[in-house]
Amino acid sequence: MNAVADVPGLYISDIGAPGSPTLLQEHGITHVISLTNQKDRPLIPSELGIQHLHVKIEDNPLEDLLMSLEGMCAWIEAAFSCASGGHETTEARGCSGNRSKGDEIKPNSETASEVPDIVDSSAKAVCSRETRVLVHCVQGISRSGAIVVAYLMRLQSLDYDSALALAQNSRSVITPNSGFADQLRLWAQMEYSIYSRTDDNACEGLSPKLKPQYELWKSNRGILLSRGEEAKQRVMAKSMADMAAKFGQRRLQLKRKDNEDNLLTDTYKQ
Repeated sequence: MNAVADVPGLYISDIGAPGSPTLLQEHGITHVISLTNQKDRPLIPSELGIQHLHVKIEDNPLEDLLMSLEGMCAWIEAAFSCASGGHETTEARGCSGNRSKGDEIKPNSETASEVPDIVDSSAKAVCSRETRVLVHCVQGISRSGAIVVAYLMRLQSLDYDSALALAQNSRSVITPNSGFADQLRLWAQMEYSIYSRTDDNACEGLSPKLKPQYELWKSNRGILLSRGEEAKQRVMAKSMADMAAKFGQRRLQLKRKDNEDNLLTDTYKQ
């Protein structure tokens, strides 16, 4: 587990740390964000009183990380603001949340950018002590690294490369995959939000619109996904054809062997 030097109270690790109650207690962890698939989701004992947010996400360059970046960053901010004395829920601008301990969001769902409610009645004990937030994935390299970098970007108004360098000062192995890196660069261009928020929308109670840059990225991603699916289907079809050809060849070999055996038997009888 590594402390992020530029953000007191923020930590990053691989999957080993959240699986160790002793380690969590030694570091005084109060909040955990798990970035894994369902199979790798850690079980944190409820008696530790730790607020736990699980985000289902694969370490895949085509995962839509942008959809949930703002919500996760706001969740971390809400945790730290809780420790500073406020008991009100901090929400991502333009989205609302009403979740609590053991929350779960998916990066590709419509509610992915919502911020879970971390200050319900079960969380008041957490607010009474110093907040320490652990962000982890399986290896502590790509997924959790991307979120720590995103948080630094938004907190200090940094571009991707500057925030990455800061994060690597605390944990040298942090390396978001190529797709996450591209999305974080785009996030900086969009000023750390995929939403266009206008006074008219706010006054009329309308949902914020997605920015054109994100819409374009999502469209291009859809094309890549469809191409990938087509390629996978071609590989599968070729594999099945090869398998059928091998079975056919094997049947032919067995048939020839049977014919040869029958010929030898007939010759022996004569």
